[in-house]
Amino acid sequence: MRGFSGDEDGSPCGAPSPQPSPQRGEGATASPPHPLAEFWHHFRRNTGAVAGLVVIVVLALLALFADVVAPHSPIAQYRDTILVP
Repeated sequence: MRGFSGDEDGSPCGAPSPQPSPQRGEGATASPPHPLAEFWHHFRRNTGAVAGLVVIVVLALLALFADVVAPHSPIAQYRDTILVP
């Protein structure tokens, strides 16, 4: 009966089967991930944080391209069209 006595490799049910670790050379160990890569891996799991980052990036882009988005000067006042009878 398969599954009750163990898996195909003979390990008991529920026990993880040992997997060979990837090695580049003799005595070499895998290098840890870069801190930014590790941060991004955990950060992108939090949907609220990603949404906040998107809002901040959009606001920063609007500030950078403000002249294109709103070509009129914010200081200019056109008082001749206001309060016309």
